[in-house]
Amino acid sequence: MNRLLSLLLFIAFSVPMWGVTYTVDNLLYELVTSPSGSTPGTVKCIGFDKDLTTNTALSIPHVITVNGSSFYVNTIANSAFVGQTKITSVRLHYGIKESEADAF
Repeated sequence: MNRLLSLLLFIAFSVPMWGVTYTVDNLLYELVTSPSGSTPGTVKCIGFDKDLTTNTALSIPHVITVNGSSFYVNTIANSAFVGQTKITSVRLHYGIKESEADAF
């Protein structure tokens, strides 16, 4: 019984939780895959952490670092920046492979 409980706890804490988000430089990112060893994880940019009040040049990086772990930014999420009328320019780095429907 103790082995089964230990195995279940190990599995539960080894699998990333759905909906894990990180905030880096006023942008929100959602976890897609966790880092493994020296291989970075992946995230998708899901928008700003709050509505913009001043004109802002948007720059989405190729890599973010959270608590010492690196994550590639591969995707811009559906409707990530819809309604953000204060964006003055957009810079997407080369590692972004997908922009989901109506990202802007």
